[in-house]
Amino acid sequence: MSAVGSKNTRRSFTAAFKRAAILHAEETNNCAAGRKFGIGECVVRKWRLQRQEIFSCDSKRRSFRGPKSGRFLELEAKLAAYVTDLRDRSLLVTCEMVTQQARVYAMTAAAPARTTPATMNNPPQPRE
Repeated sequence: MSAVGSKNTRRSFTAAFKRAAILHAEETNNCAAGRKFGIGECVVRKWRLQRQEIFSCDSKRRSFRGPKSGRFLELEAKLAAYVTDLRDRSLLVTCEMVTQQARVYAMTAAAPARTTPATMNNPPQPRE
């Protein structure tokens, strides 16, 4: 087993830790920074590529997991309005109703059928 750590262990690091490793790597090199901080050299290289994001975020942030909003913003907005309207009228809202309405909105918006949220986890249709 290497000094870097177990291969089966995933660790998360704060942005402050990443900043310190990046600054040390810029002063010396990636391998030296990896040895000093107990991380792999390839991790230091990856963090150096993400330098701008790491230095511009909160120091306690640990990861960058992509966009916080969905892929189909218009569809989600219409669906939220639909659910809100039904609830304002004191009507029952079921998962099936939301899924069906999402399909309708997706078809009218010409969204790709395989990637719309309403078609994910589709129950199998009965055979004729």
